[in-house]
Amino acid sequence: MAKTVSCIKQQINKIDLVIQIIDARCVNISSNSDLIKICKNKPIINIALKSDLADLKNKADNVYYLDIMQKDFVNNVDKIIENKLASQIAKLKSKGLINPNFYCMVVGLPNVGKSSFINAFAKKNKVIVQNRPGITKNINLVKINKFCSIYDTPGILVKNIERIEDGYILGLIGSISKKVLPIEDVVKFAFEFYIKYYPNELKKYFGINNKLDFQEFIDFVVNKYKFIGKNNSKDYMKAYDFIFNTFINNKICKVNYEKK
Repeated sequence: MAKTVSCIKQQINKIDLVIQIIDARCVNISSNSDLIKICKNKPIINIALKSDLADLKNKADNVYYLDIMQKDFVNNVDKIIENKLASQIAKLKSKGLINPNFYCMVVGLPNVGKSSFINAFAKKNKVIVQNRPGITKNINLVKINKFCSIYDTPGILVKNIERIEDGYILGLIGSISKKVLPIEDVVKFAFEFYIKYYPNELKKYFGINNKLDFQEFIDFVVNKYKFIGKNNSKDYMKAYDFIFNTFINNKICKVNYEKK
């Protein structure tokens, strides 16, 4: 991580614009404010991806909610960048530079969709994409078009997580590796969150008819899906793993993890 931060600091003076990719399911929690500070007051655009997974009834200000699968995605991104850099474009054109080229840097937490964004914007598979953190290892320069080149950066978690619940949410969107999470606590948090804000969807997905507390829910899942271990004992870890994967893959419903 320190190496990536150092590389960003070295490149930042070459950058005209910072594009921060965030997750539409938790735009504030997935915003890497500590990383943005490194960008030395460069113009910033916040683009929220995975909008197809998000409950968008209450959108945040100063955030562009985009879906990379939409056919007008590239045109929308072009317009957003041009609007943000309008004064710089006008200044360069007044000096006779007809087709100025700008350098952008895409930053964000792990697994928020930076590489998917670049591939969709470039209309080619320029960078590797997988649904887990830590795939992009180095800063890469990608030529998008005559107007724009983009520095792709590894997802880095230079973010001071003050609330443990925020850490759980970052785990549920895949920004923090499952390997370092207290799975039982994360599953309990997610269950209680859905019971509070999306109870009907949760009950429908799992086929729950009665009101259940957390332990009763775990027992229900163990029995329904027959998670049985050695000596015919209940395998609770399999149940926790199954439920966690259900939440992280957004199988229940569209969600906003910042509901109040």
